[in-house]
Amino acid sequence: MPCGGRPPTVTIAAGMTQPPDDFTRLIERAGSGDAEAAAELLPRVYDQLRALAALERRELDPWLPGGY
Repeated sequence: MPCGGRPPTVTIAAGMTQPPDDFTRLIERAGSGDAEAAAELLPRVYDQLRALAALERRELDPWLPGGY
């Protein structure tokens, strides 16, 4: 737990496709040494990063195609 004894808060960004609690559970399991959780977490993180990048891309130039 961070300083102050309170659990961290999760900010949900627009375009996130996975519930934050799924990520939290995977991060906790991976942090405890669960290799399966770590292997599952990485592709999900990249999917979220791609979704956020696509949103940013559309905001910067709405004429660009949305997917990649």
